[in-house]
Amino acid sequence: MGYIKLVLVFALSMPVFSLAQSTDDTDSDANTVTQEETAVEVEPVEDQDTTPARSNVEKIEVTGSHIRRTDIEGPSPVVVIDRAEIEASGMNSVGAVLRQSTASPFGSDGVTVNLRGLGSAKTLILINGQRAPAEGSSYSTGAVSTNLVPLAAVDRIEILKDGASATYGSDALGGVVNIITRKDIDGLAFANQYNMTNQNGSDSNRLSLAYGTQTSDSNFLTAIQANYVQGDRVSDRDYSGLSLFATPVYATNYFDDAENLRPGPNCQRFNDFGQCADADRSRFISDPAYGFDWVTQYSHDITSDTEFYTTLITGYGRTQSRSPVVFLEPGVGSGISFTGAESPTTWNSLPGYTGGDTKVFHRMDNLVNKETTQNYYAGLITGLKGYFGNSDWQWDATLNNQINTITDTEENVGRFSATKEAVVNGAYDPFNPAQQDVSGIGADTFNRNRYMVNWAEFKTNGSLGSFLGFDWASAFGVSAAHFEYSDHRSAIFLEGDAMGQSGVTGSAGRELYALFTELSGLMATNFEVQLSLRGDFYSDFGSTINPKLATRYQPFKWLTFRASAGTGFQAPTLQQMNTSLEGFYNNFRDPLRCGDPGIQDCALKSTTASQSLNPNLEEETSLSLNFGTVVQPTENFSLGFDYWRVKVEDVIGSAFSQALRIEDDFGPGVLANYGVQIIRQNDDPTGEIQRIIYTLQNLGTQEAEGLDFDANYRLDTGIGKFTFNNQLSYMFHFYQEFVDLYGREDIVGRQGLPRWRNNFSINYKQGRWGGFVLARSTADMLESGNISQNLKSIPSPTQFDVAATYTHDYAGEFQLGVINLGNIRPRFSVEQTIDTTLFRPTETFYFTYRNDF
Repeated sequence: MGYIKLVLVFALSMPVFSLAQSTDDTDSDANTVTQEETAVEVEPVEDQDTTPARSNVEKIEVTGSHIRRTDIEGPSPVVVIDRAEIEASGMNSVGAVLRQSTASPFGSDGVTVNLRGLGSAKTLILINGQRAPAEGSSYSTGAVSTNLVPLAAVDRIEILKDGASATYGSDALGGVVNIITRKDIDGLAFANQYNMTNQNGSDSNRLSLAYGTQTSDSNFLTAIQANYVQGDRVSDRDYSGLSLFATPVYATNYFDDAENLRPGPNCQRFNDFGQCADADRSRFISDPAYGFDWVTQYSHDITSDTEFYTTLITGYGRTQSRSPVVFLEPGVGSGISFTGAESPTTWNSLPGYTGGDTKVFHRMDNLVNKETTQNYYAGLITGLKGYFGNSDWQWDATLNNQINTITDTEENVGRFSATKEAVVNGAYDPFNPAQQDVSGIGADTFNRNRYMVNWAEFKTNGSLGSFLGFDWASAFGVSAAHFEYSDHRSAIFLEGDAMGQSGVTGSAGRELYALFTELSGLMATNFEVQLSLRGDFYSDFGSTINPKLATRYQPFKWLTFRASAGTGFQAPTLQQMNTSLEGFYNNFRDPLRCGDPGIQDCALKSTTASQSLNPNLEEETSLSLNFGTVVQPTENFSLGFDYWRVKVEDVIGSAFSQALRIEDDFGPGVLANYGVQIIRQNDDPTGEIQRIIYTLQNLGTQEAEGLDFDANYRLDTGIGKFTFNNQLSYMFHFYQEFVDLYGREDIVGRQGLPRWRNNFSINYKQGRWGGFVLARSTADMLESGNISQNLKSIPSPTQFDVAATYTHDYAGEFQLGVINLGNIRPRFSVEQTIDTTLFRPTETFYFTYRNDF
C-alpha cells in the first residue's frame, strides 16, 4: 500500500515539472483567469503557449496549504487572531494569547498549545510557515514554545484546527499554529506592560521595541522584547494553602508498625488527617526571572521576479529557585526507606514504632538547593523565491537552521547515599533539631542539553489552467533535514545517587527526506476540492505517507460547507528512541503478595526501575475528519460550526504504571506483550520485587470527538462600535487506552479535562476610547482521584477579564486592565490545587503603554 501512495506522489507532481519548465512571453494582463473571475472559453490555437500568465491579483500562502490563494478562507478551519484582537486582549506574549483561546480544549500553560487535547507535542508551531526551534532534553515531550517571537513583531496568529501531516509532516497531527510577523512598520514602535498581582511577588514587566523601514524593493524589521518577573515565595500565594497542609511529604512524618503515617514529635501544625503538615513550602522561593526575545527580518527584491528574504530569531531566558532539600529516594519517590537494622535505636520512642522497617519524610531546612536554568535558542531562516519566467509559477528555496540549548546547574543536590549514612550513624536525626549536621550531604551538579536541526526545502506552486470545469492549481516540494540532540549530566545522576532525580545521558542524530504535493480545483468560485499527499522518509525508524482530501462548497454567498479527511503522524522523538532511564519506583504495594493469604505482605515498597531502549518504535498515526459550515447572513453577522473527530493509534507510552495490576490479574507471562519485566527475588513467582525493567511501546490509542462553534456580530450605534464574539469548544468523548486488557475509557469530565470551554467577549470602540470584556467559562469537573470512587463534582466559575483603552494622536495608547476581576476561583476541597492551565489563580492588574514614532 505504501508503494501505491508513493507512486501517487510522483504522479501528482508531474504537471508541476512540465509547467515549471515552460514560460509565457505574452502580456501579463492578457487572457488571465483567476479564482475570482469567470473563465472565458478561448478557441485553441496551434502551437500556442498555454502556460497561465501571472495574475495581478495578489495571492498569499495560508496555513494548511502550499498553494497560494486570494483569500484565507479555505476548505479547512483556520482561526485568525489579528493584531487588533491581540492588543485589545491585554496579553503580553503569544503563549498568553493562546492560553485564553478555546483552541486548547483542555487548556494550556501559557508556553505551549494543545489543539484537540491530544498533547502539546502533537501541535506544530510555525513562524512564517517555517518550523520553530525545539528543545533537546532527554525528558522532552516534543512540545515547542509559542513564545519565541516578541509580540511587538507579531501581525497575526493563524490556528489550523485540523490535521495537516499531509502538508507539513510530523507533529501537525492535532493542528498547526502559525505565527506571522509584521511587515507594516515604518519607524519605531514602543510598548511596555506592567502586571501586578493581588498576591505578594510575581509582578512582571515586559518591554518591547520594534523598528521597521520600507522601500520600493525592500522591507526591514527588528524587534526585541525584554521581560522581568519578580521573585515570590510559594506560601505567599493564598491559593497554595489548598495543598500546603494537605500533603505531608515535605514535613517530618514516618510510617509506624501498622503503616499509618504519623507526625514527628516536633510537629507544629497538623492537617485534617492528623499528619504533620507544617507550612511545607514556606521556604520554596522563586528568584527574579528575566529574558529577551529578538527577531530581525529582511527582504529585498533582487530583480522584479526574484526576492531574497531572511529571518533571525534568537532569545535567552533565565530562572532560579531555592528550596530546602527533602528526603527523597532517587527517581521521584517521597521519603527514604529504612530497614529495622538501619533505623537508629532512638526512634523506638516514636509512637507506634518498635524498630521495624519504616519510611521517613523530612525537610532539611539547613540545606538549601539552588537551581538555575538558562535557555539559549536561535533560528536562522534564509531563502530565495521568484517566478519561472512570466508564468504564474512561483518557486521558493529555503534553509532553516535551528539550535536550542538548556543548561541547568544546581547547588546542594541531596546525595542519597550520604543522607542515609548520616541518618544511620546518628549525624543527622530528622526528629531532633539539635542533631542535624548536613556536612557532606549536598553536591553541585549540572545538566546540559542541545537540540539542533538543519532544514533545506524547495517548493513550487502555480496554476495548471482550466479543464473539466475547474480552475486547477498545484504545488510540489522536496525537503531534507538533519536532527541532532545531546544530553549530558553530572555523575551523581548517572550513578542514581541524586535524591529525587534520575540519571540519563544520551546523544543521537537522524536524517529526514520528504516529498509533498497538492492539487486544488475551483469550479465557478463556489466549489473547491483539494488533495494533499506527503511522503516522509526517516533514517532511523522508517517511512510514512499521508494523504488528505478537503472540499469547500458555497451554494450561496452567505452559506459555506467544508469537509476534510486525512491521515497524520508523529515521529518518535530522538529522545524516545535513544534514551535509557535509571531510577526508582517508590511507595507501591505489591498486589500479588498482598492478596496471597499465605503472605499478606501489604507494606509500601520501593525498588529500582529502568527504561531500556526500544529500537523498534514506530510513528504514532492518526485519522482526522472535519465537517463544518459557515453562515453569514449579513456583513456584520457570522456563525461557524465544525464537527471533528480524530483517532490516534500506536501512541507511544509504557505499561509500567499498570504492570503490577496486569501481573496480578493475568499472570507474569502477559507482561512481555507490553514490554515490561518484573524481576523477583530468587526467581520466586511470589518473591519480593527486586527490579522492574520496561520499554516504550506503540501500545496506546486516543480518540477525540467534538464540536467547535464560533459566532461574531458587529453593531454600529450612535455611542460606538461593538463587536461580540463567542467561541465554544465542546468535547463529546475523549477515549484513551494504553493497555487493551482493560479496554478504553472516556476521560472527559475529570479534573483538568473539561467537557467544554466557552469564551464570550465584547470589544467596544468610540473615537479615542476602547473597551474589552472577556468571560471565560469552563464545565464543572470531578476532583482528582480514582475514577471508581465517588468523586465530588467541583463547580467551575466564570472568570472575567476587562480592559479600557485611550488613544491620543501624539501621546500614544494607554490601556488599563484586570485579568480575573474579583479574584474568582474554583472552590476545591482541601486536597485540590488550582489548575492554572484552565484558570487564572490570581487577580492581575496591568497597565500598557504603546506608541508608534
